Amino acid sequence: MRSLALILFLLPIAAVAQEIVPDEGTEMPPAPEVELADTCGAGDYRILVGQSGEIARLLELEAPMRVVGPDTAVTLDFRPDRLNFVLDEDDRIVGVECG
Repeated sequence: MRSLALILFLLPIAAVAQEIVPDEGTEMPPAPEVELADTCGAGDYRILVGQSGEIARLLELEAPMRVVGPDTAVTLDFRPDRLNFVLDEDDRIVGVECG
């Protein structure tokens, strides 16, 4: 009985969730470029991209910040005032962003 109820519940969702594919030859408009506000001052630190992640770890900032490596567990809360230094597998800064 539960299986039947689950199927009846999911059936309308599956019908609505069909993939929409444009006809061949239809030109799709370009995606709009979205510029996010630099609410944390990330632009001031983008000069560090390519440098060692140790530099980010040594910074002593008054504003909230975090260093995010490829295996770092982070919360998904968005804080526009928080500065995030994103590192790659080689411990190099690959991005500086707010959030």
